[in-house]
Amino acid sequence: MPRSSLLWTALLSFGGVVPHWAFAAGGCVCPSPRPSGTIAPGKPSPARTAGKLPTAGVVHVVSDNATLERNGRVVLEGHVVLRQGEREIQAQQVEYDTHHDSIHTHGRIEYSDGRVHVTGTGGSYSPIEGARFDDAHFSLLQRSARGTARRMQLTPLGVLHLDGVSFTTCPQTPPAWVLRAGKITLDTRKRVGTGTNARIDLHGVPILYLPWVSFPLGNVRKSGFLFPTFGHTSRGGFQLSTPFYWNIAPNADFTLEPTEYQLRGPDVGGDFRFLSSRETGELDWDYLPNDTAYHGSRSRIRLRSVTELPHGFRLTLDGENVSDTAYFEDFATGPEGTSTAFLDRRAVLSYRSVHWNIQGMAQQFQTIDSTLPLIDRPYARVPDLTVDADYGWGPGDLVRYGFKSEVVDFQRPDHAMGVTGWRYDLKPVVSLNLGGPGYYIRPSIAWRATQYELSHTLPGEPSSPSRMLPIASVDTGLTLERTSGSHGRRLITVEPRLMYLYVPYRNQSTGPHALPIFDTGLPDLEPVELFRTNRYVGADRVGDANQVSAGITSRLLNARNGRQYLSATFGEEFYFATPRVTLPTEVVRTDRRSDLVAELALTALRHWSATAGVQWDPQASQAQRAEVNIQYRPAGDRVINLGYRYEREAIEETTQTASACAASTAGLSGLCCTQLTTPLAGTCGIQQAEVSAAWPIGHSWLLFARGVYSLKDHEALERFVGFEYRACCWSVRLGARRYVAFRPTVAGTGTGAQDTGIYLQVELTGLASVGSAPDKFLSEAIPGFTPAGSAAGYTQANANFPATTP
Repeated sequence: MPRSSLLWTALLSFGGVVPHWAFAAGGCVCPSPRPSGTIAPGKPSPARTAGKLPTAGVVHVVSDNATLERNGRVVLEGHVVLRQGEREIQAQQVEYDTHHDSIHTHGRIEYSDGRVHVTGTGGSYSPIEGARFDDAHFSLLQRSARGTARRMQLTPLGVLHLDGVSFTTCPQTPPAWVLRAGKITLDTRKRVGTGTNARIDLHGVPILYLPWVSFPLGNVRKSGFLFPTFGHTSRGGFQLSTPFYWNIAPNADFTLEPTEYQLRGPDVGGDFRFLSSRETGELDWDYLPNDTAYHGSRSRIRLRSVTELPHGFRLTLDGENVSDTAYFEDFATGPEGTSTAFLDRRAVLSYRSVHWNIQGMAQQFQTIDSTLPLIDRPYARVPDLTVDADYGWGPGDLVRYGFKSEVVDFQRPDHAMGVTGWRYDLKPVVSLNLGGPGYYIRPSIAWRATQYELSHTLPGEPSSPSRMLPIASVDTGLTLERTSGSHGRRLITVEPRLMYLYVPYRNQSTGPHALPIFDTGLPDLEPVELFRTNRYVGADRVGDANQVSAGITSRLLNARNGRQYLSATFGEEFYFATPRVTLPTEVVRTDRRSDLVAELALTALRHWSATAGVQWDPQASQAQRAEVNIQYRPAGDRVINLGYRYEREAIEETTQTASACAASTAGLSGLCCTQLTTPLAGTCGIQQAEVSAAWPIGHSWLLFARGVYSLKDHEALERFVGFEYRACCWSVRLGARRYVAFRPTVAGTGTGAQDTGIYLQVELTGLASVGSAPDKFLSEAIPGFTPAGSAAGYTQANANFPATTP
């Protein structure tokens, strides 16, 4: 056999096996002996068919020398390269055993197959047993991952069994972090890795020891223990969680998260999520068998579910329950959680079509503020049925007609908690839809009838009061526009609007016509509220009106794509007769005009945006409410926010009931929702300044901070500061937060106790992270902030779970 450079071409009978060779040398073709028992081409044996890797069927061989020995061995020497489809073996010497269909190498060997690239000091290969390598250096080609192993076995299914192994996803040498283990198995097809007797080193320093570890090879979900998380709060002390993730199905998963609190004991938490083409939902809970600081068991559970039923029906379940009224004060993070006053539980069956909107609801509240008097706690609605209809007739729906109706039973568990009973409300309406380009006129007339059937009324109070009255309105507006700027690139609009409203006065507070207050309150006065036909939210009061609402909006737009640069809105109500209908303790207005409301939105400047709103009392010549927000955001991870909020104390004189605050879906006055039916002067004034920012320093550092300060109380309500250092394959994030843990009380402001939390996260890119993951908190606390490389946290397993929001 000549020892010149030769090109060997071998035809492969079936996947991965070499039963027949054809040698071409100097024009001479020498057939090799066929191994005994070899199956004919095209008929692979069952043993070799099971689980084989895909092959191209042809092996191409290049070597400097080849020797065919009498015992059936073929020896290839000098720059040997064997290729079959995606698989390639390179070595200095290769021995092919025709009897066992195996290849053995001595010296350096290099192997790749599209999934993994391996180099070693020696090894073997057979289509049934796969490949074996000694002193292997490997890299996964479908992701950034590499390592070394004393011994490595690669099965035909693409599974790597490694002994004495180190593993990392860092590209540089030496790597920033290394996972060292006695044994590791990497399944490149399922993208799952497991290891035993494992240790994680960060810059040579051991940070975590694990007797068993499981991790994903890619951004996939898998079952197994997740990396532990830890943190510290002043109320719970040091806390350590060891979550277990169960990937039940592609559309369902469950996370069990046992947590040990230094000052409170163990907490067994869980989170079950599910999603289908018609249903989405989540059930999460926490349970402390024995809170040593509370001297008893504690728990919280919440269910959220939306099910799309046939024929346009939808079932929505949303409910939460806690074991005691101090739960949020002890376990919530931030004043927004600790100031929770009510928990809503509701089940809603709804139907919606082009003309009909039908909804049946059962709703009940858990009162967290135990200091609320029984008479001021919110009502349960069992049931609450609403039926609305809306039809059009004529060209362009010239005539629109329909009705709104509601039947609801307001109940309380204790008769001492005040009046209960049924309320029936019906409002048919007919309107004309007149208009054309740039204008509209919509006259409307309605009739509202409300009937009560009450129980537990006081002596002398009616048990079946009612109210009927007409409602007439005319709503009209213009849209005037013109282009401006060079080449007409800007569009300026002026949009005035007027609405006349007439509602006759009906006594709804005294005598035989006295109506109870179940769920009615005053919303915040905003431009959109000026054009409602009832100034109250809820059916227990219909405000009398003989008035005109006037408003005007002007916009500056991009004429080509409609992008808004600037918007300004002003509005006010003018009374021809002073309104007489009031809520209990509501101050009767004596002037002939409402407060002036104005809103401004600016986005014309590059990277800058601003919004401002004010409610101005012309009679007192002072602002009742004001809010200003300014944002500078040149990039998702570069943002600075400034904010100011003011509410004058006198606002609380138009009090809301606790039921209205809890039940209403409209914007009832912020913190004043702790007000009761008794005036609480001086408890609801708000004057706050807020600043928040996130900004990278250089290429690796990110600083973030937030502060909320009460100018009225001269007290910091919340302070949060932290940093993140991100290298190419690892990052660390540390944050500290101190905030006022409000507990709502009749006094208004709550306990005001300070709580402190420390959050630490270490992320190993491509593996997972260790610590608590504050990404969601940062995105909520710093408006506009989007992490450049969102840390997976211990929620690595949840990375690809579809959103549960319908």
